[in-house]
Amino acid sequence: MNALKKSSLKRMVAGLCLTCTDEWIEWRLALMPLKKDSQSQGKRKRILARVSLVLFLAFGSLLFTPTPAHSETTQGLTQDVYTYDSSALPDRLDTYTLCNTSTVANINFDVGGDLVAGCQEDFVLIHWHGYITLPADGEITFQSYADDGFYMAIGDSVVIDNWWLKGCSGGTGTHTFESGVSQKVDIWW
Repeated sequence: MNALKKSSLKRMVAGLCLTCTDEWIEWRLALMPLKKDSQSQGKRKRILARVSLVLFLAFGSLLFTPTPAHSETTQGLTQDVYTYDSSALPDRLDTYTLCNTSTVANINFDVGGDLVAGCQEDFVLIHWHGYITLPADGEITFQSYADDGFYMAIGDSVVIDNWWLKGCSGGTGTHTFESGVSQKVDIWW
């Protein structure tokens, strides 16, 4: 495996991207080349179609683990799926009804009037958590586009906090990584 060079890492962006159109929504956490232009978001309508969150392991060297790096590790993020019975945006708490828990190596699922992660069609809260380790020092920029709430923290730093009822819109945030140091990841949607 080739290690990422520091200069290459700085030219990369980790994009958490929820793209809204009339027909589908795609949500992707990935390391990808930074682009200077932006694409049209299309019409902002209630999303009833596809949601796809894909975690790409860039160059095979980005590692998500549900436990710290110094203990025995399992690749993947823990995915906790909660349900609730309110039209208001829930708090980011684990006190709701737990529907499903699993470890996912890649987060990649489709919904479109179907059950979200095997639970229910609407009023679902998903919490991904674990640890991330990068092979090189560098600052990574994350970008999110989501219909309603999205929150992401790495270590003790809040990277993106768009946790409110809203149409499809987004935010950006950066986080500086140190080579080989595992940092806690906390993502809510």
